[in-house]
Amino acid sequence: MDAAAGKTIRDSQLAASASLNKDSPERSHGESLLEEFRSDDVWFLTFSAATQPAMEAYLAALDVVPDTLLEFFFVNSPVVAGGPKAGDTLREGHKVYMIQRDLPGVGLLPHEELVKISRGSQAIVEKLGDGVEWDHSYLTAEGTYCVYRTSDPALIQEHAKLAGIPADPVTEVEQAIHFLDFAQVAQ
Repeated sequence: MDAAAGKTIRDSQLAASASLNKDSPERSHGESLLEEFRSDDVWFLTFSAATQPAMEAYLAALDVVPDTLLEFFFVNSPVVAGGPKAGDTLREGHKVYMIQRDLPGVGLLPHEELVKISRGSQAIVEKLGDGVEWDHSYLTAEGTYCVYRTSDPALIQEHAKLAGIPADPVTEVEQAIHFLDFAQVAQ
């Protein structure tokens, strides 16, 4: 979504978390911001939501129309592959990148296939060395949104080439983890 819409949602979520106002859209609908990834032009937000229609109703209450609204079915990570968890802080010189991968149906694959994909991806990361780190990926029916950390974005393209998967676009983002929880309040 564009930066103005992303900021509207984030600010509303943070205001609701700091208030006991039961009339906020968050407390009425229960949709909870988990993470935000933002650049100057585009924001990616992840939520915990009961259903897609519930999420659409929440966004309508904020008068926000997102460019895209996708349900993620699985959060993949190096841990799924048996690899090391990404560090809690960025390595020196690293920046965070959101990588969109057009891989129709990937989020609907059986768990065993997702583990196999994770192992392959993590093996390539390990081959590339400390210059790149896979944090996690959101898998949807349309493709993936992967969060990587690197000092050299060319390593992201090299990873994609070695894995035989797309990496377009690659967007440098700032990441904020929120893990807000309005689900209990809305019940």
